[in-house]
Amino acid sequence: MNFWSIVKAPFFGQFRQPWQWPTAYDKIERWQQITIKSASGATLKGLFGVAEAETVRGNIVCAHPMGVGAKAFFLKHGQANIFRQNGFNVLLFDFNGFGESEEGDYNLPADILAAGQVMTELFPGYSTGLYGISFGAAMGICACALPGHPYQAALLESPFTTLDEFWRKYRIPYLFIKAGNILLPQIMKEMRPIDKLEKIHGLKKILWVYGDMDTDTPVRMGCRFQKASPVPSELWVVPEASHTKCFQTAPEAFTQKAIEFFDTGVIQGDGDTGGRFF
Repeated sequence: MNFWSIVKAPFFGQFRQPWQWPTAYDKIERWQQITIKSASGATLKGLFGVAEAETVRGNIVCAHPMGVGAKAFFLKHGQANIFRQNGFNVLLFDFNGFGESEEGDYNLPADILAAGQVMTELFPGYSTGLYGISFGAAMGICACALPGHPYQAALLESPFTTLDEFWRKYRIPYLFIKAGNILLPQIMKEMRPIDKLEKIHGLKKILWVYGDMDTDTPVRMGCRFQKASPVPSELWVVPEASHTKCFQTAPEAFTQKAIEFFDTGVIQGDGDTGGRFF
């Protein structure tokens, strides 16, 4: 184990298991594998699939929540397939230290930045949106505060405001977080989504999504994000949804909301690029 593996172990250790393809999906026919170099120092493993509708609406990068499945979360529950059916090119990736990706440092927002840059190279001429859940959504906020990020819109489901608040009810990880604030202050400062929100740039809009039964990232966190957002944003609360379960709880309503969000405000691109904002 390297230094970063040890540092991350209290938080991510239980999720470090061999990645498995969801048995209901044919990886050869539907997805193509890709490697992504990240400034976190890791080579990330990802999957991309082209839009399956006649009209291509844009690109979407999916940032997964903490979990053994990593990028498979979006395959297992169906969001990735739905986006493709509705005309979006889709890129899934494993954060460093998760799934099939190598271990990197704690610069997890850099992984989202790298994935978005690769997506724009794969499918130039279309604007790129970010769909993050929980951990992936929180790191997405931090990523959109980085210079050069390629995202124009972000659908952020259940992001936590700070690591301290998220881990407060888990004694051991919480103590490590408090120690990290002292021993690694600069790194921990870069991992505070509520503080990074004021520094985001480039995004034209944000959709905050929270479940009203979520006790890990309660709706009040979404209210704080929306109030502090420097760009136009909307807060949508999904009835009876627990943590990371907004799509599973209300698939039809979620699909309609997400597609409308990523497909409104069309702006034609210059020349022959076909570029557009969803």
